[in-house]
Amino acid sequence: HTRPADGEVGVAPWDGLVVEFLTPMDPQSINHNFSIQPPVTQTEVFTYWWDNNTHLEISFPTEPNTDYAVTLSGEIRDRYGHPLGEDTTIHWSTRGYRPMVDLTVPGRTGTYNAYTSTHVALTVRNLGLVHFALYRMSLDDFLATNGEDQWSAWKKYHGDWEQLIRQWSQEVSPPVNQSRIYSLELTNENGTRLPPGIYYLEVWGDYDSIYPQALPVMGWDDDDIQRHILVVSRYNVSLKTTSSEALVWVTDMRSGDVVPNVPVIVMDEKGHFISEGMTDEDGVFVADEHKPYDMWKPIFAFVGDPEHPDDDFAAHINRWSGGIQPWNFDLPIEEYSQPLSAYFFTDRPIYRPGQEVYFKGVLRYDDDAHYTLPPADQPVRVAIYDAQGTKVYEEKLSLSDMGTLNGALTLEEEAPLGTYHIEASYGKYDFGTSFRVAEYRKPEFQVTVDTDRAEYVQGDTIRVSAQATYFFGGPVANAEVRYAILTNDVYFRYPGPGWWSFADYRDWDWWWEGGAYGELVTEGEGTTDAEGRFTFRVEADITEYLSSQRFTLEVTVTDVNHQQVSNRTDAVIHKGMYYIGMRPQSYVGQVDKESAVEIITVDWAGDPSAGRSLEVTAGKRTWYSVKKQMEDGRYYWESVTEDTPVYTTTVTSDANGEAVVHFTPQEGGVYYVRAVGKDQHGNEIRSATYLWVSDQHYVSWRRENNDRIELVADRREYQVGDTAHILVPHPYQGQVKALVTLERGHIYQHWVQTLETNSDQINIPITEDLIPNVFVSVVIVKGQDETNPSPDFKVGYVELPIVVTEKNLNITMTPDRPADKHYRPGETVTYDVQVTDSRGRPVEAELALNLVDLSVLSLSDQPTSIVDHFWRQRGIGVWTANALTLSGNRVYEQLASEVKGLGGGGGLEEAGTIRRRFPDTAYWNPALRTDENGQATVQVELPDNLTTWRMGARGVTADTLVGQADVDIVSTKDLLVRPVAPRFFVVGDRAELAAIVHNNSNQTLDVSVRFEANRLTIGTASMETPISVSPGEHVEIIWPVTVGDGEETTLLFSAQAVGHPELSDAVEITLPIYHYSTPEVVATVGQLDADGQQVEAVVLPPSYDPTQGELRVQIDPSLAAGMTKGLEYLKHYPYECT
Repeated sequence: HTRPADGEVGVAPWDGLVVEFLTPMDPQSINHNFSIQPPVTQTEVFTYWWDNNTHLEISFPTEPNTDYAVTLSGEIRDRYGHPLGEDTTIHWSTRGYRPMVDLTVPGRTGTYNAYTSTHVALTVRNLGLVHFALYRMSLDDFLATNGEDQWSAWKKYHGDWEQLIRQWSQEVSPPVNQSRIYSLELTNENGTRLPPGIYYLEVWGDYDSIYPQALPVMGWDDDDIQRHILVVSRYNVSLKTTSSEALVWVTDMRSGDVVPNVPVIVMDEKGHFISEGMTDEDGVFVADEHKPYDMWKPIFAFVGDPEHPDDDFAAHINRWSGGIQPWNFDLPIEEYSQPLSAYFFTDRPIYRPGQEVYFKGVLRYDDDAHYTLPPADQPVRVAIYDAQGTKVYEEKLSLSDMGTLNGALTLEEEAPLGTYHIEASYGKYDFGTSFRVAEYRKPEFQVTVDTDRAEYVQGDTIRVSAQATYFFGGPVANAEVRYAILTNDVYFRYPGPGWWSFADYRDWDWWWEGGAYGELVTEGEGTTDAEGRFTFRVEADITEYLSSQRFTLEVTVTDVNHQQVSNRTDAVIHKGMYYIGMRPQSYVGQVDKESAVEIITVDWAGDPSAGRSLEVTAGKRTWYSVKKQMEDGRYYWESVTEDTPVYTTTVTSDANGEAVVHFTPQEGGVYYVRAVGKDQHGNEIRSATYLWVSDQHYVSWRRENNDRIELVADRREYQVGDTAHILVPHPYQGQVKALVTLERGHIYQHWVQTLETNSDQINIPITEDLIPNVFVSVVIVKGQDETNPSPDFKVGYVELPIVVTEKNLNITMTPDRPADKHYRPGETVTYDVQVTDSRGRPVEAELALNLVDLSVLSLSDQPTSIVDHFWRQRGIGVWTANALTLSGNRVYEQLASEVKGLGGGGGLEEAGTIRRRFPDTAYWNPALRTDENGQATVQVELPDNLTTWRMGARGVTADTLVGQADVDIVSTKDLLVRPVAPRFFVVGDRAELAAIVHNNSNQTLDVSVRFEANRLTIGTASMETPISVSPGEHVEIIWPVTVGDGEETTLLFSAQAVGHPELSDAVEITLPIYHYSTPEVVATVGQLDADGQQVEAVVLPPSYDPTQGELRVQIDPSLAAGMTKGLEYLKHYPYECT
């Protein structure tokens, strides 16, 4: 049995051949014992066996409308060495690619600028007729299809015939098996622009117009209708929400200016009003505080009348936030705030049955780190559950005037072992902690590990001594010892005031594969002596490391009863005898004003190391950012850096180990300052710092493929009374409006200001109510002008940590004997306890004291400290959304910029046949189900990429069996063009551009190669060159060019085989002048066999970036099956993947 069957026609392209044998086969015998016609490149062919080697898959790419034949040699043997005996040939024919109509839009919903015509891009393949229907959409339908149950509502939704604006059809003529992009302009029934409002578009192909080459088509139904919601408006809306707050900022799409005095309505998905009002003079509307909502549920904001849209209409949803949420900035989030904060703890973490458990709780009402005492007139219900879920304690406890409570539980002698939970409730709030009950054996001895010094320099010898002593006294003699030495990077922690940089950050290696304690240096074993001591030596050799190292020295001792106790210590090995600390006097400077960088040279203890000669270099880091068209047809920013020294000097630290370097930056941007010195042993010491310089002129900051910018704070930490200076580097020229907010769990302050340049500063006074930290958010909007053809926006965040020293208590407990004196059992020890505030003033406090056996504490980790619980740095609980995250105008311009301005009352015009649509993800099926035989069938339509695709399969069963496997295929063409071009141009450049033409066919081809470009002068008589390319070979054609003036140039390379119209290729790239970028596309694809399919939704993470990441799907019937495929992959790797 084979699939496809012998003689089968209309087989889907991309499938290879599956052969089912009646008996287990010898997998090795397939090698070199089959052939494929038409021939396929060897590196594109993969073989896989499964089901006890009775099923063989010969995987290779197949083309549409092609006859194939695979011949299996009679030399193929079964497991027992018996050959097939005669050759077997399987013939089949493929059909054309599946017909396709695809709307390339931001998503289910897109926002569109009402000041311009409304365009969308449409891709068509193997169809001759496309139908369209455009409707108005009601408020109720918009709420439902964007609400909590949007998936169900959208699946059932179709346009309301009473709201139909127009319905029409358009003939198209894409080449067979090729996709063609068309520009679709949407207009009113009279051909005018769509006014502000909400619209619904349906697009579908005509079944009767399917090309004969693509028949038969399986599963052609209403699911092939392309649908899209359009929100057309003159206004851009920014929305900030917390669980109980909403702030709406309205700006004009064209001018980028604020829009005052327009009505705003905030409502939920049911249409219930949350708040309404008018925007102020800054275009801001702040909603009244409302009852808490789940922040993950949709909140809608409308400008104007949502029931009857007019020129002032705009719509927005808090979910329109792709790429600008706090996690996209790697900020901690706290989307839900518990109004009550409770710190519960026990006297120790672990107990035995029969022992007493003491617990205490501290309760505070918590409004985003603003605490108040809870009323004491309400009891706290406390229950304790054992490891089996049985309630073993229940009491109502009263709160003290300090907001505390305490209690005790005596464990039964036969108490179940495991984790116990203390569950408490105060009103409607629940909290608690846990502890362990175990029949543990306290360790009878302890191990200490010491080094002869705490710190070393490169080249020293470390002497290590381990001492094993019993808790009751005496050495652990003649015990087995094992030791291991690990190393990890260490960066100098300066004990003095201020924040200094003691490392050259260009040397940081972020790709670290070591464990928590680093990589293994060496290991060994031995025996303790009669004193329970074991010593050994380690050479402090860190020449291969760029930074100082911390050696972790771990020793494990096994006594005669086979009890093992481990301990570790660490030792720092320094690169040199001193460190260089650097910091700008201000992290944010100004052009043409002197910037000062302070330098200190200190020894390992942080004390001054005077007289150190240092060579200091200041330089400008320039970002060359270029917008490059990638294989998906869209344009993305890529950046390269250039470091240019601008100032060099030599300084010597004074008697206090201090020096200052001054330099005056002439341009705005990012500057580095690096200092290099040597110690008396010749060891090199380096350090560097950075500062940002603002300018009244445009600064070329780094550009990213998202709507985020990085705000720069002038310090790493602040104190109450400081003023933070925040640099706002953005990519826009001219004045722009910015909404500035101070956020954490609430929106504490907001204002709108005009940024005069793209490197302005914002000043933030640090007040006590902002402790322990605050987040600064800046939303910038840019209208349309000669530098920015479409409305745009950027969002920036920066966290400002604030020291909490003034929130700390200083507690001192002094026993009545000195440290070198001991007590005896039965004696009384007296402790003197002192509690002061951060200024040393005594305060009244309630303390919980516990005296616990150290050996027990060594058995478990300790709980979070009370300081860290109450004054930890908080995450952000404000969500930011902006309507332009779903801008249909931006998607249209990126994908089909060549058709801007085309239209004609809703008709279609061809956007060209050049390869340009190359999505990073070619196929996604979140819920493919295998049948009882572990089989399924997957049909994948690849886009136009010429690349390797990997299909990842991950599987899980109902009883949690899991597995994983990957498989590769290569997508290529018989004739292809690979452009060779520089990364960027400079006006007046003379360069050589080339096209490499590859012939992957099995015949010699005469090829006509053509090159076209704008803003370039081509230095040859003809742009078209005839060549001959042998099978499997490639030929390079070179054109000399001279670069003219302009922002960018578009290069078109094409190749057409003479006498073979089906063999052609064309690639278009756009290179901004002065910039450079190189795309890279990596993907994989594969197949699992089974009958039927099931769809399951998969939500991609907000940070998912399709230009850099990949989405893998693995489905296997069992963990063992996944392992088998992995082994098969490795088995074939040396032969088929080199």
